[in-house]
Amino acid sequence: MIFTKNPIANFVLSGQSGSLYVLEGLVIFLLTCFILIALNRMRHRLRKKKGMNNLYFIILNAIKLPIKILLLVFFISYVVSLIARGAHFDFINTISLIRKVVLVFVLAWASVNVLHQYELYLKKKNEGYQIQIDAFCRVLKIIVVVSSMLVMIQTAGVNISSLLALGGISGLVIGFASKDLLSNFFGAALVYLDKPFEIGDWISSPDRSIEGVVELVGWRLTKIRTADKCPIYVPNSVFNSIIIENTSRMSHRRIQETISIKHSDLKMLEKITADIKSILRTYEEIDSAETTSVFLTHVHRGSFDIEILAFTKTTEWIKYQHIKQYILLKVCEIISGNGAQITSNIPCLCQNID
Repeated sequence: MIFTKNPIANFVLSGQSGSLYVLEGLVIFLLTCFILIALNRMRHRLRKKKGMNNLYFIILNAIKLPIKILLLVFFISYVVSLIARGAHFDFINTISLIRKVVLVFVLAWASVNVLHQYELYLKKKNEGYQIQIDAFCRVLKIIVVVSSMLVMIQTAGVNISSLLALGGISGLVIGFASKDLLSNFFGAALVYLDKPFEIGDWISSPDRSIEGVVELVGWRLTKIRTADKCPIYVPNSVFNSIIIENTSRMSHRRIQETISIKHSDLKMLEKITADIKSILRTYEEIDSAETTSVFLTHVHRGSFDIEILAFTKTTEWIKYQHIKQYILLKVCEIISGNGAQITSNIPCLCQNID
C-alpha cells in the first residue's frame, strides 16, 4: 500500500473510492460522446445550408476522423490510467507519454488532411494556378510532417541535437547517392517558380523529342501526353537545360505561304497582290493590327514567288486550319480569276479552280 501526506490521496489509493473512478470514467465517456455528436451535427448543418463545396464543411470533414481517433485514444488512456491508479500499477508515465505522441501524430494527420482538402478547393476556384497551389501545399505538408516527426522524437526522449548531427554526416553520403533525385526536385521547384507551362498547356522542345499536353507536374517527373495519346514521363531536371515552346500561350497564329506563278503571268502580278491584300484586310478572322503582307519575293527561270504573311486572331488549332484553308482557296480563286496559272510545285487543289 502506498501512502502520501495528503489524506485525500490516501483515500483514493487505498481503493475505498472505486465509485469515484467509475464516475470519472463515465464523465470522460459522456464528454467524448458529446464532442462527437456536436461535430456530426455541425457537419450535417453546414452540408445542408452551404453544400459540400463550402470551405468550412471541407475542413470539418477533413478533421472528422482524426478527432474521432484522438478522442478514442484519450478515452482509453484515461480509463487505463484510472485502473492503474486503483490497482497501484506504476506505468502512468508511460501512458502519458503515449498520449502525447498520439496527440502530435493525430494533429499532424489532421493538418495534412486539411491541407489536402484545401488544395483541392483552391484548384477548383483557381484553375489557372494549379501548379503554384500544388507546390505551395506540398511544401506545407512537408513542413508539417517533418516538424511533427521532430516533436514526436523529442517527446519520446530522444536528443534531437545528436540526431541532427548524425543526419548531417549521413546527409552528405545520401546527397552524393541521390544527385539525380535532387536535381529533379530542384527542376520541379524551378518549374513552379518560373511557370514556363501549366497543366493543360501544349508544349514542345526543339532540343528533345518532347511534344504534347502537360498532364502532371510531380516532384521528380512531368507527365506529357503526345498527339497520339501516348504518355511520356520527363525528368524535371531536363527542363533546366532545354528550350521549351509553349504553344498554348501564343497570342496569334501565323499564316505564311509561298505561291509560285508562271513567269508568263508577270503582267498580272500587281492586280493579284492587290486582290489578296484586300481579302486579308477585310476578313474578320485576320488581325489587321499585326503585320499583313503580300509581296513578290523570288524570281526563277520559269516562275516567280509571292509570299503571303498574316496573323489569325485565334490560336485554336482546328479553327486556325479552317481560316488558313479559306485564305488559300481565295488566293487560288484570285489567281485563276486574273487568268494566271500556278506552277506545278504546289498542290493540284489550287491549280484547277475556276
